[in-house]
Amino acid sequence: MKIKVVVSGRFALYSKIVRFIERLQKNGIIVLSPKPSKISESIKDFLLLESDMGKTKGISKGKIPSFLERKHCEHIKEADYLIIYNPDGKDGTSMLSEIGVAFGAGKPIYSIRPIQELPFRDFTTVISQKELIKLLTQKSS
Repeated sequence: MKIKVVVSGRFALYSKIVRFIERLQKNGIIVLSPKPSKISESIKDFLLLESDMGKTKGISKGKIPSFLERKHCEHIKEADYLIIYNPDGKDGTSMLSEIGVAFGAGKPIYSIRPIQELPFRDFTTVISQKELIKLLTQKSS
């Protein structure tokens, strides 16, 4: 059975997130969201990806971030796991809400570094990137 995951992290690390997603995909793991893509533009602090642009036609610019966040959360509910990509150990507001969505849906949550905020820290299992890929690859076979 192919494992499906969602990766969450701060967009400040987006190029590293893309490389991590590519490593997951090379190991046969399906990444539902985000799809590796170039950054198209930003609305305040929310970055829009080129891969998101087709999904947002007809939506007013101010509502695009909340629309895309809802889609990302829907993918979390469909996934087998949520992976928090936080090698710098920093938490982001959206990341914390996404942990809450995964926790509420009963999804296992792995993070690269410990989450700083309580109670979210207790909802996640800290694991190295290497060990995480090994674990998910084993579960996939």
